[in-house]
Amino acid sequence: MYQEQRETIGTVEAPQTADAEQIGVSPRMLDLLLRVREHLASGAADGRFSMVDWETRSECGTAMCIGGWMACFDGSKPQVAYAYKVDNPRLTPLFFPPREISRSITIAQAIEAIDNFTTRSPGDPRWHEVMAG
Repeated sequence: MYQEQRETIGTVEAPQTADAEQIGVSPRMLDLLLRVREHLASGAADGRFSMVDWETRSECGTAMCIGGWMACFDGSKPQVAYAYKVDNPRLTPLFFPPREISRSITIAQAIEAIDNFTTRSPGDPRWHEVMAG
């Protein structure tokens, strides 16, 4: 398995990730996901993050979910996030948290879910634990 080593990204420490095979996604999808994690941790997405939809327009610009940001970094439209889910079904639990919590997910909670998904519980974002904790 992996050893939990830490490196600093922005102001949030990122645990050492599992490899793509352990998580059950392609190396490309893992790379995109880690880029999203770094982007969120840097503060660059403040006011531009929402797990309600792939892409939500507001007065301050466009807010995107984890999959929407992955598509953005991949040079695609945020709606392509759905195709990622189809091509990589292991992303489904990360992209689609339970509906009753999706509106209240913060950037910090999204980072924690990504860390769970990529390190602590490869392939499982553990949304309910993230939201409870």
